[in-house]
Amino acid sequence: MVANVRGYTPNYGFKLINFDTPRWHTLEYANWSQLDAMFLQFGASGIRGEWVNSTEYLIGERVFDGTNGLIYRCLVQHTSAATGTFAEDRTLHPTFWSLQLGGVPVFRGDWTTGVTYGIGDIVVVNEYEYFLCTSPNIAGATFPGNGPEWQTIFDATEVVTDAIDAKNAAAGYANAAQSSASNAAVAEDGAEDAAEEAEAWAEDARAAQGAFRWAFNTATVAADPTSGRVAFNNANPALVTEVYISAESAEAGNPDVSPWIVTWDDSTNTLTRGTLQMRKVGASEQFIIFELTGNIVDNNTWLKLNVMYISHSGALLNGDPLNVGFVRAGNAGPVGSGGGDMLRAANLSDVVSIPTSRNNLGLGTAQIPTFSEVLLTSPVTDAKHAATKEYVDASPSLYIGDAPPSPVQDGSLWWDSDRGMLLVYYFDGDTRQWVDAVAIPGIDTATFVKKTGDIMTGHLGLPAGPAATQAVRKDYVDTPADGKFYARQGALWVEVPRYQRFPLVGVQTLDVQVPAGAKQARLTGMLWNGGATQPSIVLSVTPGVFRTVAGDYSYFGFAQDTASVNAITTANGISASFMPIGGAIANTGQVCQFEALLTIVRPTASQFFNLESKASYYTGGSHVHTFYNTFMQAVGAGSVLGLLAFRFTGGIAWGGESYLNVEWL
Repeated sequence: MVANVRGYTPNYGFKLINFDTPRWHTLEYANWSQLDAMFLQFGASGIRGEWVNSTEYLIGERVFDGTNGLIYRCLVQHTSAATGTFAEDRTLHPTFWSLQLGGVPVFRGDWTTGVTYGIGDIVVVNEYEYFLCTSPNIAGATFPGNGPEWQTIFDATEVVTDAIDAKNAAAGYANAAQSSASNAAVAEDGAEDAAEEAEAWAEDARAAQGAFRWAFNTATVAADPTSGRVAFNNANPALVTEVYISAESAEAGNPDVSPWIVTWDDSTNTLTRGTLQMRKVGASEQFIIFELTGNIVDNNTWLKLNVMYISHSGALLNGDPLNVGFVRAGNAGPVGSGGGDMLRAANLSDVVSIPTSRNNLGLGTAQIPTFSEVLLTSPVTDAKHAATKEYVDASPSLYIGDAPPSPVQDGSLWWDSDRGMLLVYYFDGDTRQWVDAVAIPGIDTATFVKKTGDIMTGHLGLPAGPAATQAVRKDYVDTPADGKFYARQGALWVEVPRYQRFPLVGVQTLDVQVPAGAKQARLTGMLWNGGATQPSIVLSVTPGVFRTVAGDYSYFGFAQDTASVNAITTANGISASFMPIGGAIANTGQVCQFEALLTIVRPTASQFFNLESKASYYTGGSHVHTFYNTFMQAVGAGSVLGLLAFRFTGGIAWGGESYLNVEWL
């Protein structure tokens, strides 16, 4: 069989096979297999072939669309639709596919456990190793390395490692060069720290004169804080009311200093016994100060002090050493000649009993004394004198409302809530009237517009880009004045072609939006009976009132010309839900051509939407039928049709040449 190979291509060694070679396809298959492997090696993505209905596709697989010649990459694992085209399937599921440009592999970044990968995906492992996916797979717990699913395309680990080593060596030399300077700076900082620490201890020594040392205990229970410790009844210094202090201080040997502590409450001043101060050793800026307010309770190994918070700074931690000192308050002064009783027996000797106290003052025993009526002079001339009820009642007041008050005193104020203005009732000696209480220069209130009743004589300017519930500007409603047709999509005007063509194969309904500016629509087209039951085309106008022609007859939705026009039908007259355009009879192979002119804008209340239609059909010969005008009445002059709702009856198995043309006029 090799003798039938005439030779090989010079670059890749493809076999040049004689055309009449037996089993020619075996050698040709070998060429294609070699080419397929080469494409994968070059990084070109694999392709499953043309897209097919009812087929499962995996993430990363690629197919081509035979209608447009483009290649698409699967983004979501799914089974394709059972019917329809690839383009229709992409429209229904826009997230399933993406356009593959140039066959370039897709870089997916770091390889990640649990991610689905497709052929042509490139990932990076261990920061510097790059692999190409050669078979669709779902990433497991560990990367498998080279094998049936992945192939190494680039490994930069060694190059990067060498570069890092060189960088580290250079950094080491730089650090060594800076070491001497750093040591000198550290020595200087250490000297400064030692000086500051010595000063702090010196300050503590000065503060400790007349004080003993205890350590702070964060417990807040009324109990022995343990030897050499002091505690409070609340963790918040501002809420402390009791201090628990050990009888033994934290000085060397823990000496018992309780005989000194119990003297702190010896002052005869019952309002305050003295001031208790605590400062942190080595940080005298942290302190807390209390006032001793009661007798000390001696519990042998510890003592309880009743205190009132004065001030503090900083926060104390468990075990912090404290210098504790106390400044005793002076004793109470000597008792005067009154024996200390300022309430004489002749007057207020009994302040507990109110009747007795009142009787001592000569007021009687009644709780509320009875006074006679007090008369005041009127009018009042001094601002500090008592005023009469009459004077108070006649004083000007402030009224709030959308109408002036009545009756009203001179000088009264009225806030006009409708106009938002403050007015005063003014008497100039001759007349009384409401005038502006606050002068507003340069503003003519006559030009204001009230919330109700007023009509603006000018135009109101509005900003662009209104929301759905806001007023719009004229340029938002008007179409561009260039003679073209437009339809609004959101906040934009989009141009609509003057001519539009719609295939009718398999169509039962067709809604066509009427563009702004169109006054008429010319409808032309053809219905081809490819086996359907008497197909016809009508324009749905429900609800509507129609008039038609006397003596005509309905035949598959259209009326044949027989007589003259009648007036509008009454409630019991002819009525329908559509305006007929054209139709075909039941003969297979019959073709119906139709044309119609539809009035879209109804100029006046006495006119109607008019549809003038005629159609011809043939099965071998030709027959022409001209239909009378059909009309639809609407409410209000200037009504406009916004949507043409075409409906097609008699089945949908029409021939491939069935279509509808719409020309906007």
